[in-house]
Amino acid sequence: MLVDFWARREEFEKKGITILNANVGVTSHKYYITVQTNDYPEMVEFFLPLVPIQTGNVYGQMDRD
Repeated sequence: MLVDFWARREEFEKKGITILNANVGVTSHKYYITVQTNDYPEMVEFFLPLVPIQTGNVYGQMDRD
């Protein structure tokens, strides 16, 4: 499932979602994925493959000039 999720990253880059960072906590099994996008619904679609096996949080950050 994770392989399929990661394989779709290029598809979502074309939709305006850029992965800035991704790592897994070895002992905690937590995924930390930082993305940049202006399209929340596309971001949700991007993370859907992880929904059956993971829980997560979404944190937003506003652009700063």
